[in-house]
Amino acid sequence: MKIGVVEIRRIYFLDAFCHYEEMRKNNRFSHILVYLGGSLCNLLSVLILNTMIANDILPEHQFFYQFAYFSVYYVFFALLPVQYADHHQVMGKQL
Repeated sequence: MKIGVVEIRRIYFLDAFCHYEEMRKNNRFSHILVYLGGSLCNLLSVLILNTMIANDILPEHQFFYQFAYFSVYYVFFALLPVQYADHHQVMGKQL
């Protein structure tokens, strides 16, 4: 559903729980991309950020290091195979 520039999709994440109604392509690779999408995006952003700092495009600043730290922190706990609530498994357990 689209309202102006805002688009509401049927995929949402809550407490590391992923739920989706339907997918255009329903295969194993599509499901893996849904579950790993947030973690892959965070890892990619950390790699890009560190590359830009190493090449002196961005300054060495505490903000960038904190961003990288919490991104890796998010990835670690998103992929840790635990169950948080009733029938809610994190991405690491879903994979």
